[in-house]
Amino acid sequence: MKQNIVIFIGVALMFLIMSSGIVAANGEIINNPPVADANGPYEGCVGSAITLDASGSYDPDGDAIVGWHWDIDGDGQYDDASGETVMWTWGSAGTYVVEVKVSDAFGNADFASAYVTINDCGIPEFPTIALPVVAVLGLAFIMQRRKN
Repeated sequence: MKQNIVIFIGVALMFLIMSSGIVAANGEIINNPPVADANGPYEGCVGSAITLDASGSYDPDGDAIVGWHWDIDGDGQYDDASGETVMWTWGSAGTYVVEVKVSDAFGNADFASAYVTINDCGIPEFPTIALPVVAVLGLAFIMQRRKN
């Protein structure tokens, strides 16, 4: 009878430790990876800086996040920018994918991606704006002259 009680207590204690997500059955320390969040989707104009924001990333164990590394050019290397928030400017219109790699103090990492849509938001060329304005002013001038 005494042996059954010891086994029961041992099983209950092992279950409690295993379910906490801290220690495995073999005594090895378990650390959960962080959860990356690239935010997005983002939208902006050619030549204007866009702020990429991974501040929604977190670590479920409460460990410090020590790295935010961005792959902005799509080459699979997370070496284009680093930081929780970064600013980037695109030189041509299109839809792009950015990725962030978030690392915790134990070396665990997670990845997230977001779409970036870059529009050509340039100022209209002179004739586009000027022609209607010139036409209205010209018409007003002609009407004024006819009145006199």
